[in-house]
Parts: sequence; C-alpha cells; structure tokens
Amino acid sequence: MPQLSLAVERIERRFGAVDGAGQAAQRDVLEEARRALQPGGGGVAALGRRALKAVPHLLWGPARVPLDAPTLRAWLGRIDKGWGQAPPRLWYHYILHIDPTDAASLELGAWLATRQEKLSESAQAVSRCYALLEPGQALSTLAAAVCDGQDPVADIATAGVAADALRRSRLAVAVVTAAADTLRRRKPRDPSPMQVIGTFLGAQLGEVLKQADCSAQEGDAAAAAAAEAAVAWCIGMGESDERVQGVLDFVLGLLGDPRTRTRPPRWSHPTISEATRQQVDSWLSRQTFEAFFRVVDATLLRGGDVETRQKWAARKAFWRTYLPQVRKAWLICAPNAALEARKLRVRCGQFVGQNVLTDHSGLLLEIGTSAGYAITALEMSHVGRAVFWAPGAPGLPGAFERQYDRGDILSRAKTLSRDDRTTKVFALTHQGNWPEHFRRRIAERTGIQ
Repeated sequence: MPQLSLAVERIERRFGAVDGAGQAAQRDVLEEARRALQPGGGGVAALGRRALKAVPHLLWGPARVPLDAPTLRAWLGRIDKGWGQAPPRLWYHYILHIDPTDAASLELGAWLATRQEKLSESAQAVSRCYALLEPGQALSTLAAAVCDGQDPVADIATAGVAADALRRSRLAVAVVTAAADTLRRRKPRDPSPMQVIGTFLGAQLGEVLKQADCSAQEGDAAAAAAAEAAVAWCIGMGESDERVQGVLDFVLGLLGDPRTRTRPPRWSHPTISEATRQQVDSWLSRQTFEAFFRVVDATLLRGGDVETRQKWAARKAFWRTYLPQVRKAWLICAPNAALEARKLRVRCGQFVGQNVLTDHSGLLLEIGTSAGYAITALEMSHVGRAVFWAPGAPGLPGAFERQYDRGDILSRAKTLSRDDRTTKVFALTHQGNWPEHFRRRIAERTGIQ
C-alpha cells in the first residue's frame, strides 16, 4: 500500500487529481496561461512549467484561445528547451486539428518539420506520405487519398492516433469538405460520395458531425460540400429512383428538410448553389407527386373497377405535364392514407374537419413561372373536382402546413362559369373535356401554356 500511495501521489502531482481540488488546480493553471499569453509573446517568459504544458488545452480545448504567431513562436522557443517529449506529444494534438488558416497549425507544422527526428518512425512516415507537416498541402493530399479509396485513418493510426479520435476530429471534418469538393469536380463514378465519405469516417457524416470536435461553421461547410457532391453525382450518373432516394435521404439528413415555412439554416450556406436547391426541390416534388397516386391506388382504387382506374390514370397524366413548373408539392392525408405515406417514407400534412374519411388524401401543387405568376391546385381523392386559389389567399393554406380543413376548402370554392376570370377561389370538375378546361384556366392565371 505505501508503494501504491506514493505512485498515486506522483501521478496527481504530475497530472492533477480527479477530485474537486485537482480540477480547481487545473483551472488555475489554464487561467495563469490565459492571462500571460498576451499578443506579441511578451508574457510567455512568465509562464511556469505546468502552464507551458497547458497551452495546447487553450489552443484546442473546448474554450479555444487563438494566439498570434509571435506568441506561438515564443511559447515554442521555451518548450524547446525544457520539454523533451514536446515534439511527439504536440504532433498528436496537431494532427487532430490541422487547419491551413490557423496560426497554430502553421507555426506548429513548421516547428515539427525541423524536429522530425524526435518523432517515431511511423509518425515520420505518415507525415511524409500525407504532407501532414505542411498544413497548406495536408488537406488536399488527404482528400485525394480518400477519393482514391485509400485509408489514411488506418495509416495515421499506426503512429498512435486513435482511429475513433481521428474520425471525429477537426481534421476529419476538414478532409470531408475538401474530398467532397474534389468529388464534385471529378467525373461521377461509383462509389458514390456517400460511400466514399462513409468509408473514411466509418459512419454516416450526420452522426459524426454531432460529436465532431469542430465549430458549427466547420460542420456546416462539410455538410454543404457533401450535399453538393451527392447531388452532382446523382445527376451525372443518371437520376434513377433508387439513386434519387438515396441522395435525398443523405442530403435531408445533413441539411434538414426544406419543406418548411422557413428552410433550415444549413440550406442558406453560401457554398450551396441555387441549382442544387432547385434540384432537391424538384426531386421532392416528384417524390410527393408519385406518392399521392400510390396512396390513392392503395386506398381508393384497391379492388376498384377499370373505369375508375382509367379516370385516375388520366388525372396523373395531366398533372405530370406541370411537374417542370411545380415549385412546391405537398401530400395531405387522413389517418389510413398517412400510414401508406409512411410506408413510402414521404412526409405529409393532415386532413381535418367534418366529413373527413380515414382514406382521404390530397396533392397540393404550387404551380408558377419565373415571372412570379402562380396558382395553387389541390387534387383530392373521393371527390370529382379540384380546387384552385392564388398563393397567399386569405384564410387558405399554402404548402407544408401541418393541418388542412378539407370541408372548409371545398365549401369556399365556387364553380366557375364559362367566362369567369375573376373568382379567386374556384373549383373545376373532372367532366367532359376537363383536361383542356383545366389547362385553359391555369394558363389564364399563370401564363403557362
């Protein structure tokens, strides 16, 4: 026991105790270092031995303290003389936080480059292989390796950096951003960006970002770059239903679902192009469109007669011609229909109000032109007419609402006379040559021929 007690005492003197007193002492050391490290490096000479070794916690700990180049050089000059194990210890921390825009990475990379003989042979080997001691080249070198199917995580792990720590490090998030940009510029090919990034991280990017040691801005940049690469890959490879669904799952998992009144903040990231936003909106509209008719098929048409099926096939063919002009599409379901929608992995609003049957469903389409003219159309199951209104009409909903009063919408819609071009909320019946009648009325309100 005396020997064990002595060992514990030595450990506590060197690393601090795990009780409140030890934690307080560690905080005191960090505060001493924080106060002394003023711009210009003048306070470095006053740092005690423990405070000198605490500086990495300030550089890369939870409450990061950025230091200017003169202060970093003064600190490195002091530890060069009194901390023999500094190069391997600092190499480990440096690797997890390489950032070519950060003064700490630039100064420490240059300092380590002149002391490579003090690193282990494996650390020297991976440093040379991936240009790790040159922050300006390290990210592009690592990104190229990831895109080419290599495993830099396993290579760096041989030098003592835990693979799990590396995959959730600031460096890994930066490599994802660089690799995604590289993949977006390359000719699309299998494997997909989702597979490449997933293999590198050993997990889904969204899950890693929840635990990654990086800023919110760095996480947002990685998510945006990965989404851009995934959308570009899908377009380049061909928009099969399976590819589109996989990319939508990936992109919405990273950026959030844009089918809300206000898009999630990540959709506003400056590196996400308007073309990508429009493409995702288009895929979601198409997915919603197809889901509505599949829900109708599973609820209304199940076991139905041939004539009814033909009528619904005509409705589907008619509305499909407007898909290029659909700006928003939203599925609305009563409870049983909502169960079918969930099987299709499609979000939906809810029909409420009187006379709503459990199988009722609806497809709300906002159809418009680049000039700003638009109309909202609501096609519904179990009813022989569609309802139209201008977006923003008082008391009438737009897309992506949670609830829709089916009875109220139907009661407010007037059946148009032949020459009526002024009624704001109106219904058109599926009778006679209804496609031509619908098309003419939509053209009158939007200019879409």
